[in-house]
Amino acid sequence: MSNTYFQFKQFRIEQDLCAMKVSTDACLFGAWVVAQIRKDPVACINGLDIGGGTGLLSLMLAQAFPNIQLTCLEINEEAAKQATENIALSPWANSIQVVHSDVREQAGRHCFDLIVSNPPFYEGDLNSPDSSKNQAHHDVSLNMDQLLDSIDQLLSEDGCFFLLLPARMIESRIEAIRLKGFSLYQQGCIRYAADRPIKRYFLAGGRIPRSETLTTQIVLMDEKDQYSDSVRVLLADYYLMF
Repeated sequence: MSNTYFQFKQFRIEQDLCAMKVSTDACLFGAWVVAQIRKDPVACINGLDIGGGTGLLSLMLAQAFPNIQLTCLEINEEAAKQATENIALSPWANSIQVVHSDVREQAGRHCFDLIVSNPPFYEGDLNSPDSSKNQAHHDVSLNMDQLLDSIDQLLSEDGCFFLLLPARMIESRIEAIRLKGFSLYQQGCIRYAADRPIKRYFLAGGRIPRSETLTTQIVLMDEKDQYSDSVRVLLADYYLMF
């Protein structure tokens, strides 16, 4: 029987109540967000994690930026309960507030200077019989346009948002970001191996216009089928094996 938890260097993620488990993609995304902020700082004072799940991204951000205050927003009751427990047992219980709510019900305008989200992946694909997985994987509760509308409502004028998206339909999603009036600042392309197609995109954007989108590529596994050097650098502060 596999573990019901994932142990990081400074915190543990229990995940038995969550449809969406800890994944390498999500861990890389959180570490990539931290790296981008450190290279191109935003005022990391008030952050929002949309669809926080187990609390993974919130905890990764809190570890990296001790002064940040985060709201971990989760629509699924069981997942919100698990995130609350994970955060309560972490060193950053006073830095993260879990809110069981739909992001579309959040009041206030332009109040977060940092927004991160690992949103529903499989918009338009076949649904799973498991309703909690549907909510986590599909757009049954929040589609891309609704997510962008929420970011538009909640992101500060000089803030930055970060999204983890699949390669499928990426062009239309990038176009939707631009049609909403945002600029795309950073684009990370994730391949599982150098000869494999792109599987995931990490996107960073905001309201302040920029003429250029910086692109980076991350290859997960090297030619020896080991984690690549770039992955080791990104995850060194988090994974026990590095």
